[in-house]
Amino acid sequence: MNRALFCSALTVAVAFSARAWADEDHSGQDVTIDADTTWDGSHTNIKTLTVSAGATLKVTAGQPLAIFAQHIMIAGAVDANGAGYAAVSGASDTGKDGSGPGAGKKGGATMFGGGGAAYGGKGGCGRNAAGCAGAGGTPYGSALDGLLELGSSGGSAGGIAAQSPGPPSGAGGGALTLSADQIDISGSVSADGARVC
Repeated sequence: MNRALFCSALTVAVAFSARAWADEDHSGQDVTIDADTTWDGSHTNIKTLTVSAGATLKVTAGQPLAIFAQHIMIAGAVDANGAGYAAVSGASDTGKDGSGPGAGKKGGATMFGGGGAAYGGKGGCGRNAAGCAGAGGTPYGSALDGLLELGSSGGSAGGIAAQSPGPPSGAGGGALTLSADQIDISGSVSADGARVC
């Protein structure tokens, strides 16, 4: 069985578009995503999941998505970018710590960067002229333990002398499992943290 962190004579195809779904047993049917669609939860017992070219299967923000099928074919996109822990807005002149277990720490005043979030490794340091303004997040999670965990968000930068908040951080990457006997990807699968700048 292939796992990404990302027969009967009668075949019934079910097409989905523009609807959010929670946990669902698909009763051994073929499922075709042919228009932009949002899913979350656990989707099991799929014969063949097809994400058609030009279509995007988007992961609901803040919710993991696990898909279990015999065959997964992705010609379009599966997008979990920014679907992890929520971004934080700058607060006063010092910024704000990110959210999640590997959150980046707040940056300093005068727009100095907040720390990057962590997951499998330590998050990067948010820089200022003197060095590190916001510490990177602490590592958590493992690709080997099989648990779906959302990506944490980075810390936000500080504002200018309490006159305005600093810019927001980026949301963490989403949690996505694709599990099938065969997985064919000619499109894209991504679960990156959201970029702010």
